[in-house]
Amino acid sequence: MLDRALRLVTGAPRTGSIPLSVAGDRQARKVAPVSEDEKLRQKPFEYARAALNMMEQQGIPPKPNNFAVWYRYFSGAYPELTRALDVIIDDGLPFTDERSAEVYDQFLGIRLEDDFLDDATARIETEVMKLMKHAEAAGQDAEAYGDTLSTVSGRLSSDTEIGNLQQIMEQVLAATRTMEDRNQLLQNRLKESAGEIQSLKEDVESLRHEALTDGLTGVANRKFFDEEIRLAAAEASDTGTPLTLLMVDIDHFKNFNDTHGHQVGDQVLRFVAKILKGCVRTEDLTARYGGEEFSIILRNTDLVNGSKVGQKVRTSVSKKTILNRSSGESLGTITVSIGTAQFTQGESIEAWIERADQALYQAKQNGRNRVEMAEAPDTPVSGAAGKG
Repeated sequence: MLDRALRLVTGAPRTGSIPLSVAGDRQARKVAPVSEDEKLRQKPFEYARAALNMMEQQGIPPKPNNFAVWYRYFSGAYPELTRALDVIIDDGLPFTDERSAEVYDQFLGIRLEDDFLDDATARIETEVMKLMKHAEAAGQDAEAYGDTLSTVSGRLSSDTEIGNLQQIMEQVLAATRTMEDRNQLLQNRLKESAGEIQSLKEDVESLRHEALTDGLTGVANRKFFDEEIRLAAAEASDTGTPLTLLMVDIDHFKNFNDTHGHQVGDQVLRFVAKILKGCVRTEDLTARYGGEEFSIILRNTDLVNGSKVGQKVRTSVSKKTILNRSSGESLGTITVSIGTAQFTQGESIEAWIERADQALYQAKQNGRNRVEMAEAPDTPVSGAAGKG
């Protein structure tokens, strides 16, 4: 990956794992070969230089988040991030601030989420500790109040003079008022802590929603898809209910982008996402899988009915006319190709997604604007739904 990317940046071939300039200098000085340990120590510097070079070439601002993305791209530590950036590069899409932020949020933003959750946990622990202290103080107050009542009871049984009785009653009233004040303070503290914890709960829910939502289209993001597809497969395995996956790709999207511009391309992505959500039930999941590719998880749905949903999506998209929002100009229609695959008991998630992807590829090969059904594992993919 690093060799490929450095050739992209420099336009020159690579030889060995040390940067060309460093290797050339050492050869000129006839320095002994670099040890393996030294090569390993040099790797992070290679990644950093390559990241900065790529950012400069692509016109990407040298911000910490952007550098973190490209450093990991060259390190190869995040295969899914690498794949996503390769798609963007191959499609010739610009790395706008919005797109760069989207990549960071999708693949590295979890670290920010973890930091937030750590902070929220610490705040909740603080509130719990406060409540425990208040409860402890309240217990001590109640114990003192009980001692006061016991003392008063003893005095009442042995002392019957009016003056002494008045003094005893004043002592009881004073202790009661103190107890009431302590109880009121505890109530107020409990309300404050309950409000703080409720606020934290809402913040966490809001963060979770943001972390699982694609910022551009508003549908679920890849992270949510990865979580949900495993849960759905586990449920289907436990209950024996059918489960079908649709992989949806916008036809000729790169050409559309090149012709009308990337802002209009983003408008198309939002447009398709909205149609997809409108074609499925609330219990189904629509997600942006990557680039111009979407996925739909259909619970309690077999392959045939899943393909019917695919046809509904396909026809709904093809019937709509795209308008340039800024100019009102009609940009014509777009189409989608769809691959469908039903989950099979014992099948890995990766194999299931691959079968749906292969069906999508078959739809592209067969002329696009089609729905193709994947057969069961280890059998060929079958064309099913015809061309629209």
